[in-house]
Amino acid sequence: MHQTVEHLAHTVSTRGLEWLRQKIMDLPEFCGPDHPDLLALATAARVGPILSGLRGRPSPLEVIVRRRVTPDMIRQAARHCVQGGRDPAALQMFLAGIFLTPQDPLWQLAGRTLAQDKNVPLSKRLALDVDHRLHGVAERALTRPINQLTSQQVMAYGRLLVQVFDFGRTRPRLADKRSITRMYTILTQMEEWALANRCTCSVALTTFCLQLVDPDHDATDAVVELMQYQRGDGSFPHRLGFSTDPQELTTGIMPTLVAILAIQGAIYRRWRGRVTGPVQARPFHAAARTLAECALRRLSDDAPTLEQAVILGRATGRDQIAALGVSHWVLSPAQSVRLAALCFRDPISARHVRSRIRLNDVPELNDVGQAELNWLQGRPIVISDPLPPALLALWARAATANDDATFMHCTRLASHFHMRPLPRAIHAMSDRLASSAIADSDDAPLGRVMSHIHHLTLMAQIFEPADRMEAAA
Repeated sequence: MHQTVEHLAHTVSTRGLEWLRQKIMDLPEFCGPDHPDLLALATAARVGPILSGLRGRPSPLEVIVRRRVTPDMIRQAARHCVQGGRDPAALQMFLAGIFLTPQDPLWQLAGRTLAQDKNVPLSKRLALDVDHRLHGVAERALTRPINQLTSQQVMAYGRLLVQVFDFGRTRPRLADKRSITRMYTILTQMEEWALANRCTCSVALTTFCLQLVDPDHDATDAVVELMQYQRGDGSFPHRLGFSTDPQELTTGIMPTLVAILAIQGAIYRRWRGRVTGPVQARPFHAAARTLAECALRRLSDDAPTLEQAVILGRATGRDQIAALGVSHWVLSPAQSVRLAALCFRDPISARHVRSRIRLNDVPELNDVGQAELNWLQGRPIVISDPLPPALLALWARAATANDDATFMHCTRLASHFHMRPLPRAIHAMSDRLASSAIADSDDAPLGRVMSHIHHLTLMAQIFEPADRMEAAA
């Protein structure tokens, strides 16, 4: 790009960002789910960190958006998505959490739910696919010939491609070495169609995509074509053409954002920000630990009961029994059975119990109870039997019926068997229970919070197992 054109491009993008700043700062400090500009704000929150990555320093848009988009708004959108909501504003606000709140366990739960939902657009599922399982599907979709172009097709193709290339952060590993050539050919056809049809979003998105596919692509002509139609207030119109009419945020947000993205992509040409690996999503463990820390703060002046100390110890990994100040305990058979169920398959909490509590054998236990007591006492346990089909059927039936009590009972029984691939209904039910536990933790009585923590640690054992199970000794 010529130096004169590049200088003009900086000026045009700055004017566009100033228009966005004014419109976003005019919004209320908290936009509720029914606010008409929520989708526009969520879209800006999604694009702001990407502009920062292209610049290599914080973009003004990201700075502005962080003043209006709070973690609570993203958590609210995540909870809505876990509960089945799929409206565009909630989905877009949720996707803003990729850069803003990736460590939030509720956000991670919603991301796992959406990534497996085939009713969600592939581009949005791909943004949440940390294991790259959908990249093959996306590659086939991007190399498939397109006979008749429409604005919707061009935008859908562009959104999918930028997710495959992760907005320039990395180069994708494609199965077919000819896929890049095919994508470039399709994008060239789309750019010609978009220029002929004067669609701002299509021109800008195809221009940005061409630079992702070919870093040496000269985007000067397309960028100049975009810049000359910027309106006096700094926004861009939906269709390329001259006008002096000012635009509202709802109507001007998409063409302005995509035009700025294309212009800054042509200026900086590559990703200059940090390239971080995907966050290791273990939301059940993270949620249990977060709730346990909250419970400990509530118990700051009171000593927990023995069962509460065991539950908190399993969630945090710390010896909470030592805080009780009792050097030696002798348990009744019923207490031993209960503690054994709380500690099963967790070697740390079992060792904490054994170090301070004398455990006696309990006669006439069933196989499940005896296995749990053996684990607590440090005896060898072999878990090799596959999950029985009857238990799996009961588990899936409880998940479909939203029967919480039966589902958690089956989860406890399933921990005694070697896992097999589980139906989607079971995973969906576990995500729903976990999100409900997180949402219910603020105002719930302490007893219910403890129940939530125990259920989260139990589900974490099944759905987020360690790579290697240590011995119980």
